[in-house]
This record gives sequence, structure tokens and C-alpha cells, in this order.
Amino acid sequence: MDKEIKVEVIRKEPVKPSTLTPNHLRSYRFSLLDQIPPVYRTPVVLFYSSSNPSTDEPHTIASQTSQLLRKSLSQTLTKFPQIAGRIRENLSVECNDEGADFIETRINIPLSKILKKPDPETIKLLIPKSNATKYEVATACMLAVQANFFECGGIAIGVCLSHKLADASTISTFINSWAETTSESGNEF
Repeated sequence: MDKEIKVEVIRKEPVKPSTLTPNHLRSYRFSLLDQIPPVYRTPVVLFYSSSNPSTDEPHTIASQTSQLLRKSLSQTLTKFPQIAGRIRENLSVECNDEGADFIETRINIPLSKILKKPDPETIKLLIPKSNATKYEVATACMLAVQANFFECGGIAIGVCLSHKLADASTISTFINSWAETTSESGNEF
């Protein structure tokens, strides 16, 4: 019988920009068209196989990788002050450096099991959940990230970004900037 997937939350914390947003960039007004759609987050999941699957210390590697991801996310948020802010009255984003939610999880199966037979219900486990009310979603953080570390050393990074602020192109730009910042650190994962 197949092993049941278990997602264990290791850490949940905010990640704030590494530098403060300048005063002249502290408010971002929505256009009329941006005020119309409802508030929801667009999910993306990125999968990475292990660069060293035979490691004896998967939890140590996961901890170091999580720290690297949080640090590079903090640096990337300085380039995208709206993403680190909060929506105010559906009219604007207050770029107040409150940051993004970062969740680190441990998954009890190998990544290959999910990739061989993708299932929407299983994929949902890899993205940040929100139990927030409609009002809370409208005033919550714009970005939530869930770094999922598998027993084989593989990683799935779930990213949810407010669609009020970001379309597919913007999400891609943000993720590419974050990836570039991460790779500039000289560390691989």
C-alpha cells in the first residue's frame, strides 16, 4: 500500500525586506481596473530535485536551504516594495515592509512520488493555505511562500501572490528575481 503523505510544519514566520522602503515609494494606488476583481492569491509550485541525494544529513541541508531562501527572499522584497505591503481599503497598497509569510515543511515521501502521479489534492498540500475570512484575505500579506523539503532531499516551493497586485508576468518576474538573488549567494540547493 502507498505511504500516506504527511506534511509537518517546521517553521512559520514573516520575512521582511532587508532594507526599508523609501518614503516616496510607501504608497501604491490601484488603477480602477485593479480595484474591481476580488482578492485572491495565484499559486505556483516549483520543483527541484536534490543535487546530492545521498546526503547523510537531510535535515541540516534543509535548514541551511531554508535559511538561504529566507535571506534571498528578504533581499528580493526590497526590489518589490508593494509585495511586502498590505492592501488598504481596496484602493492602494501601503508599502509598510510588513513582509511575506514563509512556511517551512517536511514531507515524508520522495518528490518523485508526487511527480510520477501528480494529483491536484496532493499539490494543494504544497502551497500555503489560508483559513482567513474574506476581509482578512483583503488585508493580509500579498505573498506567502511554502518551502517543502522531501525525504529524498528534493524541494517544492509553493508561492501564492495576490492577483490584485500581480498577473502571471509579474509573478514570473518576481520569482526570477528571487532565483537570481538566491544564486548570487554562491550556494546551491
